[in-house]
Amino acid sequence: MLYIAICDDDPGVLDDLQERVRACLALCGELTDIRLYPQAQMLLYDIQEGCHLDLILSDIEMPRMDGMELVREIRRVLPEVLIIFITAYERYAVDAYELSIFRYIPKTMLEEKLGKALEDALGKLLAREAVYRLETARQVQVIPQKRIVYVQKEGKNIQIVLEDGTVFSERKSLKRFSEDVLSQSFIYVDRSCLISLEHIAQIKGGVVTMRGGVSFCAGMARAAQIRRTFNQFWGDKMIRRG
Repeated sequence: MLYIAICDDDPGVLDDLQERVRACLALCGELTDIRLYPQAQMLLYDIQEGCHLDLILSDIEMPRMDGMELVREIRRVLPEVLIIFITAYERYAVDAYELSIFRYIPKTMLEEKLGKALEDALGKLLAREAVYRLETARQVQVIPQKRIVYVQKEGKNIQIVLEDGTVFSERKSLKRFSEDVLSQSFIYVDRSCLISLEHIAQIKGGVVTMRGGVSFCAGMARAAQIRRTFNQFWGDKMIRRG
């Protein structure tokens, strides 16, 4: 799921851009959550309140807060978000470059340039480090998957435990979690717990010990299967690196 915001003080432009973006990314088979903002301040407020975004499309000339000022503030909270400026004014191109804007598209060239810009943005986002998005009613918490040591069932919730001991709780099944991470780096140690292959320190007898000292009793047969998967996981990584 890609989280996208479109900001423009013209309602007609907002609707048009939403249709174009949705159509372009649908051709790539990518699910999107698109939010529309008629005011820059509304977008900035949501970001400061914890709203995660992967991509922002914004006008520059807007009342009260222009696109340049908006981006300077956004960078304080979401330094990695990709930003595409879509504007009728070309005089801002140099300033846009200095703000590390991903693309700068004149509105007169929208038809020919937007599709390629979105395709390139999608490629850049997919090439980034894999993350898990923990979603609540108020915000999205973005967690690098490599920081997750294990995930265990706790009633109707799951507990996501990170390498520094931080624990996040989410109302979700383990099966759904494993589908959402789309990663081969997690394996069931038993029916109530998934562990990260990257964080295994030792497999001895029927016990799997994680870096940091947490141990799980898997049983001899299950531990042997985890060992085979562990060896294949790191063997494949060495081949890819080579």
